Amino acid sequence: MDNEIGKTGYKVMLIDDTEVDAFISKRMLMNSNFSSEIIEFNSAEKALDYLTENKLNLAALPQVIFLDIHMPAMDGFDFLEKFRLIEGEVHAFSKVVMLSTTNDEKDLSQIKKYPNVLKFLTKPLKIDELQALNLQIDATIL
Repeated sequence: MDNEIGKTGYKVMLIDDTEVDAFISKRMLMNSNFSSEIIEFNSAEKALDYLTENKLNLAALPQVIFLDIHMPAMDGFDFLEKFRLIEGEVHAFSKVVMLSTTNDEKDLSQIKKYPNVLKFLTKPLKIDELQALNLQIDATIL
């Protein structure tokens, strides 16, 4: 079976506080060739610090950010509010995919407020979802 999604893969940022979920997501992103490089964070605050520090350095920015919704301290929606405030090219360059273990209607409704959120996916990531996401990203940012 050919799992290759295409190209050389995207530079991805994975933000997930659950070690097992992050491990599974990372393996799927790499094994499917969706990602050529993964920048991993277990907290939204650390991820925001990285994006802020690199806001003018396109080579350091991820093309796709996979963001867990439910995390302690700063959840995915808090991250998105602060992400909006980062100056530079990060908004035009980096698109967000929200991740959750549930299909909560409240979360789905709230996601619609954020234009940088490209998609909502439930965990664990699946090859067919990544293939569809690849096509969507190609049509929007690359």
